[in-house]
Order: sequence, then C-alpha cells, then structure tokens
Amino acid sequence: MAKSRISVAMCTYNGARFLCEQLESIAAQTRLPDEMVICDDVSADESAEIVRNFAKNACFPVRVEVNERNLGSIKNFEKAIGLCQGEIIALADQDDVWKDHKLSKLCTALQENPRAGYAFSNAQLIDERGSLLALNLWDSVRFHGTLQNGFFETGQVVSLLKRAAATGATMAFRANLKDILLPISPFFVHDYWISLLASCVGWYGVPVPEPLIEYRQHERQQIGVRHLGMAEQSRNIYALGIQQADIVGPEDMT
Repeated sequence: MAKSRISVAMCTYNGARFLCEQLESIAAQTRLPDEMVICDDVSADESAEIVRNFAKNACFPVRVEVNERNLGSIKNFEKAIGLCQGEIIALADQDDVWKDHKLSKLCTALQENPRAGYAFSNAQLIDERGSLLALNLWDSVRFHGTLQNGFFETGQVVSLLKRAAATGATMAFRANLKDILLPISPFFVHDYWISLLASCVGWYGVPVPEPLIEYRQHERQQIGVRHLGMAEQSRNIYALGIQQADIVGPEDMT
C-alpha cells in the first residue's frame, strides 16, 4: 500500500506556556509528518519565536506563517488547512500532548477504510499541570454504546448532531475533501464543520477508541470540553465578532 504524505496543520495564539511540549510530542512521532504548517494569529507572547526556532531544527519541513491581522481560530485553521500539501491532514492544537503513535494510528485507520474521509480518536483529559483527569474525552461527551459502535457508515449525522465527539485535536482527514470543506462556515467551529459536512456528503468518519492525545483543559483555552447547542453556538459567534470562537459543538439533544 502506497504511503500517503501527511501534513500537520497547527494554529497558535498566545500559547507559549504549553507550546514547546506539544511541538516536542509531534517531533517524536513514530510516523513523522511530511510537512507541518503553523499559522500564528498575531500572538503577543513568544509563540511565533518558539515555532520559528522549532522550524529551524525540525527533521521535516515546517512552514511558519504569521498573520498580518488576527483572524480568529476558525479562519486561522482554514488558512492552515488551505496551505497543507499532503494527502492526509492532521489538525493540532497548541496546548496538547500527542502519543507517539498518533499519526500512525490515524493514517492506518484511513488506509484500512478507503471510503472514510476522516478519522478521530478518543483523548485523555489532563489539567494545566499535565495531571490526568478522571474522565476521557468520549466519556465526558457521552460518546459510547450504540453511538460509538454504530458510527461508521450508519447514523453518523444523527450521532454528530447529538455529540461533538470528533474533536479536531484528535482528527485527520483526506486532503481531497478541501474543495468541499473550504471555506469553513463562520457559524461552526472548524472540527465540527469538517466532521458533519464530510459525513453529510458520504465521506464516513472512523472512530479510534484509543486515547491518542492528552487533551489539556485550562482556563485560557479557546476550545475545550463544552456542550453548546446550535442556536447558542451561532449567537456566541456573532457576539464575539466571529473571532477566537469558544465553541465546540452541540449538546445532547435527546
């Protein structure tokens, strides 16, 4: 089976506190990316300097873009995704820690399921100090039982409307979906838009039950374990001026 080229799309914004640890975990992957695109959204801290130094020493190509103006997290991810040239694109937040086999596992899931457009994993929740929290990500959003077991090929759209399980920090998707996914609607956060739209047009998602990242929860993060309904999601984005959106996806509708 031919080896697909992998791009990692990362967005940074005032993330210097946790950024080095995340970059180190990406550089330690057993399946290294073929390229990494990092878009900094006019950070006021050392984030841009950190990623530039990382790019100089990385053993794979790293493209660093510093925006001329603040785009907000949704449009910044749209930009980073658009710049990626690999056949598979993995999304990266600035404050998590990847397990060393994350890219390998997600790529294998896509290669073994040629009808799948994206794959996503569970995640272990950690606090700002890196200590493990009691629940994992799927437990926290109640993505289990029939929702999880019947997700692939059947009932995906219904599942996604009930649970925001396909978190971007755990996700990889096929680059040939970019023509469908871009531009990202300002009424959705980027990961929910990718998973829901891909599933709606028949590009199935593959859930990987193993936690492949440590998903950090802290006060300053833009996106965390939250459950907001569709109407409230839209109102909040308007209220924030469609910048630095603090929404993940829908709450339980049952």
